[in-house]
Amino acid sequence: MKEIPYEPGSYYIFDRAYNNFKMLYRIHQIGAYFVVRAKKNLQYKTIKWKRRLPKNVLSDGTIELTG
Repeated sequence: MKEIPYEPGSYYIFDRAYNNFKMLYRIHQIGAYFVVRAKKNLQYKTIKWKRRLPKNVLSDGTIELTG
């Protein structure tokens, strides 16, 4: 994953096995976005919930990884 030239405003999708939080934080710091399928033991805190959701979206929130 270090080989990817991350760009601000871009979206990156990773497999569940990818759990390098330092690299995910680096992606966040440059202004890019990522989606990772969470493992069952992922620890997080919900920071903000989006109230208005489009049809077929069950929930949408911003989280902070805690461990």
